Formats: sequence, structure tokens, C-alpha cells
Amino acid sequence: MAFLIIAALLGLGTVVYLALNPLRRVDLPLLLFNLSLVFFLSRFNGLVTVWLGKYPLSGIHVYLLVLIMFLGLVLLPGGRGHSRLVSLPLPLLAVYGFFTLVSGAVNAGFDGVLAAFQILVITIAPAVLAWILVESYGVRDDDGAGMRRQYILPLGIVTPLILLVSALLPSVFRGLLGWGVSADFGGFEGFTRGWSPMGSTILTGTLVVIAFGFALHEAVVNRSLLHRIVAALAAASILFTASRAVMIIFIVFNLIYWTMLGRARMFARVAALPALVVALLVGWSLVSGSVSFKRFLVLNDPSTGMRKSTALAAADLASQRPLLGHGPGQIYYEMRTIWIANPQRAPKVMEKAISHRMSALEPHNLYLYLAAEHGIFAAVSFVLAMAMGLVVVWRTPANGDPEWRSERAVYVGLWCGLLIIFATVSWPLLNHQFSVFFWLFVFSGLRGADARRRRVAP
Repeated sequence: MAFLIIAALLGLGTVVYLALNPLRRVDLPLLLFNLSLVFFLSRFNGLVTVWLGKYPLSGIHVYLLVLIMFLGLVLLPGGRGHSRLVSLPLPLLAVYGFFTLVSGAVNAGFDGVLAAFQILVITIAPAVLAWILVESYGVRDDDGAGMRRQYILPLGIVTPLILLVSALLPSVFRGLLGWGVSADFGGFEGFTRGWSPMGSTILTGTLVVIAFGFALHEAVVNRSLLHRIVAALAAASILFTASRAVMIIFIVFNLIYWTMLGRARMFARVAALPALVVALLVGWSLVSGSVSFKRFLVLNDPSTGMRKSTALAAADLASQRPLLGHGPGQIYYEMRTIWIANPQRAPKVMEKAISHRMSALEPHNLYLYLAAEHGIFAAVSFVLAMAMGLVVVWRTPANGDPEWRSERAVYVGLWCGLLIIFATVSWPLLNHQFSVFFWLFVFSGLRGADARRRRVAP
């Protein structure tokens, strides 16, 4: 029954969206790739494991490497010249890779080099694949509009439907393909959480917010009722992530987007439906007591305290070896091997004292994680690769173009929200699925800025 319900909902949503917003033939491969990322579940991910000494690469890492080799040979040679602006993060990632290898070699010798290779595959392969896809797809989609629409179906319709239905019907979906395992599903500590295709409601919810932003852009620019409905669906599903970090990026994005857009009438017209749906859900939860969203209002709980303690521990570790860190994989080994069961290391290997603080738990801060393990040079290079596009998009003015004004506001709002999110969780870009979608977002933003600059160039 659960299979039938979810298949019917996803099938109906897909058919309606494609009927009203038809895709071109060239859109299909990218859409299928995006869907493959959403549904690359842990049990399939574990079918293949490649070991670099004692450091594993999982099935999805192999999948991405094969795609890079295939697409790099097939798509890129036949394309046009590559945009220097779109390629801007790549040299910074190369610098990050160099210092990561140096850190590994200096701190742990050959074993450290193997650890560095593992983390470079995990962190750089998604960026390279995203760049190849954007550059090759850009031959037919100059400003990235088609690529943004590829986000909407898997992450603005399919994923929100899964979040909503699994949260509202937990008994039906419990145990389905591993969905809804014990405390991570349905009611938990007084709040309600839906099933997350990414294995984390923070990561899944963040990608839904990106899809929400792209749908909002379509609703504003093209006055699309369909995309207003998609935005409402995405906004409703965010409530069932039970993640305060996701709510923060959602609020930050909306504040920046509508401020930069500066169109009060459009706000009233487009935002009314999502706001109404969210208000109805919250009102229903208060009246019925069936679900709870109180977690969003809790600011001082064990989770918040743990994040503060682990971040302080990481800052202390980073200060001990500021230039090259303690070496990749030498402190936070477990957080980089998501979905991998590694019998070669004891399960409690990370529960050891380093300095006067415990570093058993990940630091809940991407920037501090990079500084503690890789050192300041690698950390700064990686952060610049992530954030440089925000500067490029910001410095590409609209000059009276309403479409670019909205697109620019979407990217600035989402980028700012993402950079804030990375200060609350340390492993988003170690999650291969999330990482590919993040870098697709980065390179599509640079593609849009590049197209805008070429259009207005004398």
C-alpha cells in the first residue's frame, strides 16, 4: 500500500508538472541524473566499496568518478570554449587540494596521503562533475534557466511530497525501504519529522529551500500559478524537516530576496499562497495536536549546547596547528564516511581525548572542520571556491532587467543562507548527493551572471 501511495503521488506530481512545464529532449539526461542522486539510498550505495588503504570510497563516489570520465570525454570536447567566469572556483579547489595533500603527508606520511586522496574525491569530484554538466548543458541553456528548472521536479515536488506524506502517515511508511527508522521518523521529542532522501533533514530541507527559491523566481518572472503551487508545497514540507537550520536559511532567503526585488505588489501576489498553506498547517497542528512544530521555537536545548562545545573544541584544535591542521582524516574520521561500515577501525576510535577537550563529535561547523583538519590555507581556498560566486553575482547589476533582478536576488539570498548553514553543520559537502546539488547551484549562478554580462557588454 505504501508503495502505491507514494508512486501515485509522485507520478501525479511529475505528470502534472511536465504537462504544464514540458521539458526538452536535452533536459532528460540531467533530470534523470538529479533523480538518481535523490534516490541513491544507502543500501544501493553500499554495493561497491573501494579502499584506499583503510579509507573507503562508497558506491556513489565511484558513480560520480565514472560519470566525470565519461562526460569529460564525450561532452566537453565537442562544446564551445569554456567560460573563465564559470570556471572561477576550479583553481581555488586546486589550491585546496594541494594543501590538503601537503597536510596529509606532513601529519601522517603515506597513510595521510591516502586519507587526503579520499577526502579530495569526496569534496572535489562533485564540483568537477557539476562544472562539466553546467558547461556542456550551457551550450543549449546559455543563462542556466533550464538547469534551474531541473531542480524543481526532484527537489521542489518529489522530495517535498515524500517529506509531507511520510510525516503525516508515519504508520503507513514505517519500514518502507528503510524509511522511517525508529527515532528519525514521525513523532520524535514532541515534533514531527518526515523521511529524508538525503539521510539528513538539514541537507534535504536546504535543497528544498533552493528549489523553493527557483520556483519563486519562475512565479515572479513568468507569473506562473504552477510554480506558486510548487513554492507552497516546498514551504509546507520545510515544516516537517524539524530543522531550525533549515528554517534559518528559509527566512534569510525570503528577507534578502524580497528586499532586493523591491516589489511589494508582487510579494502580496506570489507569497500569499505559500504563506496561507504554512499558516493552515500551523493552525491545524495547534488545534488537532496531531503534529508539533514547537522545536523551531526552542533556542536553548542539548543540541544547541553540543554544537557550541564541539565548535569550541574544533577552534582549539585549529589553533594548535593553524597552517596545515592535524591532517585529513586524523580527527573526524567517521563524519567523512557516511553510509560506510568500516570494520578496519574500532567503532569508538574517535572517542579519545585530544588536548584538553573531547573531539569525538563533529564540530558542527564546516569552516572549523576544515581549519582543524586541513589547516588555514586549505580552508580559506575551499571557502573562497564556495563563496566567490556570491561576489560575482552581487557585482552583476540588473540595470532595469526584471528577470535578472529576480534571478540575482534568488542567488544572493540562497548563497547567504547556505554560508550561514555551513556554520551550523560540518559535513554537508562530505555528503555526495548534497555536494553535487550545491555545486550545480554554484556553477549555474555563475553561468547566469556570465550570460548577463555578455548580453550587456558593448
